[in-house]
Amino acid sequence: MYLAAKALLKTRKIEVKTHKGVISKFGSEFIEDGTIEKEYSKSIHKIEELREESDYLTFRKITEKEAKTVILDAKKFRDRIKIAINNLK
Repeated sequence: MYLAAKALLKTRKIEVKTHKGVISKFGSEFIEDGTIEKEYSKSIHKIEELREESDYLTFRKITEKEAKTVILDAKKFRDRIKIAINNLK
C-alpha cells in the first residue's frame, strides 16, 4: 500500500521518504480533494498501525484473521490506485 500511494504521489511530482510522510501526503493530496475515497485512507492508516506494532512491540503478533484482512485491503487499495493512475494518463 505504501508503494502504491508513493507511486500516486509521484504523478504530482511529490517525493516523500517516510511511511508517515507518504500517508500524510496521500491524505492531503488525494483523500481531501476527493480523488480517492476515504475508506482507502482508513486502510493505509490501519496497515501502518499494524506495521509499527509488529516492528516495535515485541509481544505483538499479527493474527491470521488480521493478515487475511490486510491482504484483501491491500489488493483493493492497489487496484484503486491503479485506476487513479490510469485515469491521469
